[in-house]
Amino acid sequence: MTTGKPVALWAVPCSISTAFERVFVERGDFKVFHEPFSASYYYSTERRSNRYANKESKDEYNHESILAEIIEPREKRVFLRTWPTTQRAS
Repeated sequence: MTTGKPVALWAVPCSISTAFERVFVERGDFKVFHEPFSASYYYSTERRSNRYANKESKDEYNHESILAEIIEPREKRVFLRTWPTTQRAS
């Protein structure tokens, strides 16, 4: 099990961040999360966007649930790429 901290990239859309993310995918020694907090932003009970307001909100998409999945112990280190707008304010 790895105890290394996740490697995180917060990037704005259209900034070539997907190409950077792809490097971690191809390495094979990282578990990659692609925009993991977007589920919380759009579908959680604490959603910050009304874009998919017609979809039922779910606790499993709440920020804490997603963060717990990212930091759980695993064989590979974690890389995540996400947008600053999907983050919850402290």
